[in-house]
Amino acid sequence: MLTLRPYQRAAIDAIYAYFAEKAGHPIVVIPTAGGKSLVMAAFIREVLAQWPDQRILIVTHVRELIAQNYA
Repeated sequence: MLTLRPYQRAAIDAIYAYFAEKAGHPIVVIPTAGGKSLVMAAFIREVLAQWPDQRILIVTHVRELIAQNYA
C-alpha cells in the first residue's frame, strides 16, 4: 500500500479521535485529488485489522466511484 501523506494520516487520526469522544458519523473533507480513496482504503484496512468482524458500508451516487475504489 502507498504511504499516506501527513494530512491523510491526520484525517484518519481525526476519525479515531472523533469516535473516542462520541458515537456518530464523522465527516472527512479532503479536496479534489487529495487522496480520498486512499484515505478510505487505509482506514478500512486498519479497522478490519483490529476488528475483523466489523461491517463497513460505502454508499455513493456515482457508479464510477465504486469501480475506481474497487480497483
